[in-house]
Amino acid sequence: MDKRFWKKMVGDQFNNKYHLVKFIDSGTLGGVFLANEVIADRLIRQVALKIFLVDTSQLDSQIAELRLATSLKHPHLLDCYSSEIGFEDDADEDEKYLGLAMELAEDSLRKYLANRQTLPLEEVRNIVAQIASSLVFIHSRNIVHRDLKPENILKVGQVWKVADFGISRMLTQGTYTKTSPIQQIATFAYQPPESYQGEIHPGWDVWSLGILLQEMLTGTHPFAATTIPELMMKVMTQEPEFPQELSREVVDILKGCFAKNPRQRWTAQQVLDAVQPSSSNRGDTLLSIDDLDLSSERPGINYYKLRDLLAAKQWEEADGETGKRMYEVMGKEKEQWLRPEDINRFPCKDLKIIDKLWVHYSQGKFGFSVQKKIWEECGSPTKHNKDWERFCNRVGWCRGGSWIKYSDIIKQGYRGSLPSEDKVMTEDIEGGEWFWYSNAEVWHIPLLCSRLETCKL
Repeated sequence: MDKRFWKKMVGDQFNNKYHLVKFIDSGTLGGVFLANEVIADRLIRQVALKIFLVDTSQLDSQIAELRLATSLKHPHLLDCYSSEIGFEDDADEDEKYLGLAMELAEDSLRKYLANRQTLPLEEVRNIVAQIASSLVFIHSRNIVHRDLKPENILKVGQVWKVADFGISRMLTQGTYTKTSPIQQIATFAYQPPESYQGEIHPGWDVWSLGILLQEMLTGTHPFAATTIPELMMKVMTQEPEFPQELSREVVDILKGCFAKNPRQRWTAQQVLDAVQPSSSNRGDTLLSIDDLDLSSERPGINYYKLRDLLAAKQWEEADGETGKRMYEVMGKEKEQWLRPEDINRFPCKDLKIIDKLWVHYSQGKFGFSVQKKIWEECGSPTKHNKDWERFCNRVGWCRGGSWIKYSDIIKQGYRGSLPSEDKVMTEDIEGGEWFWYSNAEVWHIPLLCSRLETCKL
């Protein structure tokens, strides 16, 4: 149905209470109108009313969309008030319409960008944080939106909200499911490679968010193409193209969003953490770092080398130096291992120095206090369970139930992944690669976080 079909409805009443004032837009799944909600001849409010023709062959999915839309409540999801049925015609049983009354938006990201071309970094951070926040919410409920694009990001007041769950999918298997590739009706420009095979995964939305991020900052698409086949080929086989003006921080986020394998792609929570560091962490990017006393509580030990390595962004070397100094402070140079009692007695002064250096030079990305905040957000796990796995996924120590190579952890640099000197050698890995030893970390992190709390970090 084209726009002319929907425009003819202006002036009609839907379900005897919605007066269709103005046609707003239409798409594959229906038309949207500005409508006055009128009860007893009194104006209650203005709403956006989405109307679509009942398709008896698709009635279950249409009802599921209405049920889903009205049940999801989050500050950054467009609020859907109620589902309706209207335009019933006794003479034509086949022509019935369903409706969805929604809060009225003032602008879409598409129109907003059309007037500005690109947006400043801080504004983009703010918009991406709001979108990512909504994705964290729906993904926690095993829902994938599958159609994130500028047209579906709407502005209500000063708040950006995600709209249109018309093709969202519940993940019946928890982490991914499949659908027929020929049934994909999402916008190709924002689809990830796995979508071409019909695989649905939360990473789909993160891929789309990455494209939105680059478009807002530069006005460019990371897989620029002139035809759909060319776009699909680039998405499946080529690396994204990033304009030179993008900072390393932004490029790191984009690389996390554009991992070809959805199980290795960043989560929405990782994007949120990256664009919106906690206020406490931002406050710890010291203006007076040169005034920080770098001498240990233990005589003869200092953190000057650690400071220099961090200032040079040599994260792996700084991680090793952190471990060496911590072992030295507790007299464990030979063992190169801290026992529970060592962590419980580790000097607060030294913990604060190490943490402030890491937080300052990483701009809030790394540090013990960063790890502690993420650990608490994941339920403060003290044993190996789903909360612990969620924590490990958040900081990039594992992915899909498997532990990650230390070299990959350094390379990927997820928020909160460093510092951590506790590595063990796994003999079955060719070349003797460092892997994370989960049992050690399960007790290590809770003890460390407890000590940080004691030290008021």
